[in-house]
Amino acid sequence: MNRRLLTIIVLSLPVMGGVSGYFSGPFLARAHDTVQLAERIWVEDSRGLTEQTFESEAFRGTGRPREELFAEARQVERSFVLGGTLVGIWCGLVVSAKLLSLARVPGREVYDMDPGACVACGRCFMACPQERSRLKDMGQL
Repeated sequence: MNRRLLTIIVLSLPVMGGVSGYFSGPFLARAHDTVQLAERIWVEDSRGLTEQTFESEAFRGTGRPREELFAEARQVERSFVLGGTLVGIWCGLVVSAKLLSLARVPGREVYDMDPGACVACGRCFMACPQERSRLKDMGQL
């Protein structure tokens, strides 16, 4: 793979993960009870609904102001946005690290004969004429 393309991909994955996590934060926050209650209270008040859920009826029974509930829901949503961003960046970093590990060409740790230069004489290593020639050229023999 082209190094420049790999670099662009590796650097862009955490950014793309962070952006996707940022935009998924409000959607994920809708699973939180406070946000669900705030949405239900807002729908009931804005549409003039007379039927209430148990949760909204219990909230209205506490006498707590709606604005306080809405502020708490906004705070929960901000924490989900921050958490989604951080998780997205982390996922992008993990995928980038995996791509880098797959793109690395492993080095040889043991001697491996070159099939193109081997004469298949059955004598390996020091007895091989090709190996002796190589060592002689390097000045080690």
